[in-house]
Amino acid sequence: MTQFISNAVLCFVPLALLCSLAHGQDIPAVTSAPTYQGFQLPTVPGTLHYALSFSELVRTSYYGTGRDIWGTSISGDAGYLSKSENHPFSMVYSGGYIHNTGSIASSIFQSLALSQTYTTSLWNTVVSDSVDYLPESPSSGLSGIPGVGDVGVTVPPVGGDTGQDILSRTGQRITNKTNLSIQRRLTGSTSVQGGGGYSIQRFLTDTINALNSQEMSVQGGVNHRIDALSHAEGDYSYSHFSYEGQDFTVSMQKFTVGYNRQLNRKLVVHATVGPQFVSSSGSPLASSSVNVSVDAGGAYQAQHYDFSIAYTRGVRAGSGVIAGSFVDSVSAEGARRLGEYMHIAGDASYTHNSSLENLTTHPLDFQTVRGNVQISRTVSRDFNVYVSYSLQEQQSSSLPVTTAAFTGTSQTFGFGISYSPRQLHLGH
Repeated sequence: MTQFISNAVLCFVPLALLCSLAHGQDIPAVTSAPTYQGFQLPTVPGTLHYALSFSELVRTSYYGTGRDIWGTSISGDAGYLSKSENHPFSMVYSGGYIHNTGSIASSIFQSLALSQTYTTSLWNTVVSDSVDYLPESPSSGLSGIPGVGDVGVTVPPVGGDTGQDILSRTGQRITNKTNLSIQRRLTGSTSVQGGGGYSIQRFLTDTINALNSQEMSVQGGVNHRIDALSHAEGDYSYSHFSYEGQDFTVSMQKFTVGYNRQLNRKLVVHATVGPQFVSSSGSPLASSSVNVSVDAGGAYQAQHYDFSIAYTRGVRAGSGVIAGSFVDSVSAEGARRLGEYMHIAGDASYTHNSSLENLTTHPLDFQTVRGNVQISRTVSRDFNVYVSYSLQEQQSSSLPVTTAAFTGTSQTFGFGISYSPRQLHLGH
């Protein structure tokens, strides 16, 4: 436990460094625009940006196998934002191939997120979908794979799902999430909203004894702008989890109230809290319980740096390891431009997952620490080099030998080069 706590503290050190840099003196503005630092998501309508990367990875005790392996990765990222103001479409892709040594299977990895928005004077509708095909639990950057050079690039999760999953043992898996959100403006200050989502997780490697799952959810609420800097909201949501080959399901309902406040030009805080009711059916251990749902945090953004921290508490599907889990998670991420040609980015999280009360005769408990830090340096107009470090550690009490969970500590050291030309402007 002492070693685990030490690693948890060390995991947040890069974020503390970023935070201290963020409160330091700003770097004086340069007379010309700085050379672009790697791949970033497009923010200007009608633009496309892409990057190609070549990475070398050293992974110690690879996901609890006790093996130290060397990997070579070729990967690419692409982001597109359409020019339309009323019907914008966005696409983000990340994928590549990792060749591993040490009898560890080589693999491709793919991630795609799509979003389409329809906006009128009174209505706003968003349809989004994301799909991942990965050889391991996602734990780093845009692709989910540590060491490939995309730390600091993240896409808002489809359906707003947050929190680090339980780390499972290695093996191919597919995750697909679809979400629909509709908002109707009632007055200049008040709007109502609703939506629904469906997600699946399928493990293609049957040797790790993982649970395939699916989730359906619906949500509705009201949002009211108090003034130019703050707004309040009230929401109701319902989620239903089911599992292949299992004769039980888990349902969750929650009622929450929230408040969002922009304290100044750079700092925004938010908090959402309320009761959640969890029940299971179709099992000899069918039961119900009441607990608290929390989603709170803050974000600080300035010209040369940004930093955010969040805390979430709620119920999730169980990551293929257990049938439903209660989750407490604290996470932080930040980035800082170091002069004209260097950039540092990092993120870290601590997550406590536990099996739902009375749902199993063998309660499980997981503590997960995850952290990533990456430093990039521009070497020419379109090329930059990077080095990165990633940590995944997970411990559990009373862990059955048949579970799909990873336990132990795995580290990844990565370095590589990336080709990322400036954004392309499409259309007129």
